[in-house]
Order: sequence, then C-alpha cells, then structure tokens
Amino acid sequence: MVSENFVRCTTRIDQKDDSFWGRVVSTNLGAVHYSLVEYSASGSYEIFRSARQIRQDETDEYLLELQMGGSAVVLNQDGRQADFDNGDFGLLDVTRPSHLVCAPQSSVRAVTVTFPRHLLPIRVDNVRPLTAVRIPGKHGMGQLVSNFLVGLSDSLESDPVEGSDGVRLSTALLDLLAVAFARQLERESDVPPESHRGALLTRIYAFIDEQLDDPDLSPQQIASAHHISTRYLHKLFEPEETTVVEWIRTRRLEQCRRHLVDPGQRSQPVSVIAARWGFRDPSYFSRLFRATYGIPPREYRILHFGPEAFRPVTSMP
Repeated sequence: MVSENFVRCTTRIDQKDDSFWGRVVSTNLGAVHYSLVEYSASGSYEIFRSARQIRQDETDEYLLELQMGGSAVVLNQDGRQADFDNGDFGLLDVTRPSHLVCAPQSSVRAVTVTFPRHLLPIRVDNVRPLTAVRIPGKHGMGQLVSNFLVGLSDSLESDPVEGSDGVRLSTALLDLLAVAFARQLERESDVPPESHRGALLTRIYAFIDEQLDDPDLSPQQIASAHHISTRYLHKLFEPEETTVVEWIRTRRLEQCRRHLVDPGQRSQPVSVIAARWGFRDPSYFSRLFRATYGIPPREYRILHFGPEAFRPVTSMP
C-alpha cells in the first residue's frame, strides 16, 4: 500500500502479534498527492528506499512528512536524522536513499505529501541540506504550513476537494513551503515574488479565520497585523475576484451556516450564532443569509432538522 500510494520502497514491521492496523486516505490536489496516514503496531515499523529501488522507479519527487499525533517519527537521509514532535514536519528527496522509522509500541497519525521537485521554486541543490531536517510546527512559517496541512486532513474525508479548488490549494501549499524552506536556509531572496505573495495571502486568510468573531475586524486591522499598507492589502485581493470585506463576510456566513446545522448547536438561537461570528444586527444577518443561500437562516435550520429544531432540548433523567 505504501509503495502504491507514494514511492517504491521496502517496509519492515517487527510485529509481536496480529494487532497491526493501518489506513491511507489520499487525494490529488493538482500535481500534489496528499495523504492522511494512520497506523498502530506493537513492534517497530520502518520504510526503506534503496538505490536499486530509485533506479527502478525513476521518480523525481519530494516527500513531506508531518506528524499529527502518536509516537515520534524519525526521518533519515544523507547522514542526517530528524525526530518529530506533533506538528513538526520534514522533507525527503526520493531520488536518494532514505529511511523512515517508528519505535515499537507506536501509534501514528501523519500527513504525507508528495510532489514533483520542479514545483518547489527553489533550486534542488539549495534544498538538499534541508532533507531529513526537522521544521518546527509551533511557530513562524512552520506553524502556518503545519496548520494548513492539518486543516486539509480534517476535511479530506467529509468534504473532498476537486478540480480547480485542488489546484488552488496545491499552489498555496507550495508557496508556503517555498517561503518556509527559504527562511530555514536564509535564502528568501531566491523565492519568486509570486510565491511570497501567495504565502502572504495564505497567512492573511488564516488570520481572518482566527479573528472572525471580532465584529470590528477591518482591512486596516488586517494590514497592520501583517505590516503592510491597506492599499497593498486590497491589491493582494484583486486577482482573487473578491474584496477583503467581501471575503470576511463570506467566511462569517459559512461559519454561521455550519453552526446552524450542527446538532451540538441546536439549542442556540439563530441570533446567538450570528453574534458569535461577528454579526451584531440579527435583521441584517437574516437578510444577508437569505441573499446568499436563497432561504432565511431559521428556515434553513428547519430544512435540515425539521420543526423539532426549535423545540427545547431536554436531558434524560
């Protein structure tokens, strides 16, 4: 399964019993192959890619591994070793021998991404010192990359990405990786301006999502948080076929829509949900929701839950 989903390799499991369990859920985002990998084993688990397999495969790709949970994953390549904690990630060049290992009694949840080397806008020779190097996922650009990949895993099974959306997501991911790796190498000037722009825009999208509950969120606040002018912020959004204000409004509406059909939020009045996501005026929210989705929020809720959506929720004795 690993060879079919990623690259030709050899796996070795020092299993003490028959309790091994694993699964791979994959999707293609344009030319980027994205997978959620989960497994547990009582013995050690290793993946080898040898020089012979490289000659047989002739795959010209990078493999990125991000640990989401469980026991530590270790990457080895070119004499370097990277030990991961949750949220950390690292890169392997599949054109050179490599080794991935998990300790005995391991249970791992990880993201694996493979993509052609030429799609990363950094020279291969410059990337080489970064393989099997731990990139921390708890601060800076590393955190942004980590959060982006984890966010994709959350929606992979429930809301599959298709077509042009996948291409846009892969472009955003590659821009983030280019800037993150360039910073690690202290070679940010090597990254094309469009990659810097794409990475900055992704950071701005993430910031907006974090601040959606602030009713006073404004272009001025967003620009200040990213040390750019408001004029440049608006310029960044020009190719996106939307404005900053429209994007904030769209994201707030989407969060409200999701909460309206969330069984766990059934007891919450529509006005409370609207206020939670920055809509102070219930009448304005209702008109905007209807204009966007073609139906008032209360009726939208009834459509999904039935009339009982507005009955009091009582607990069992």
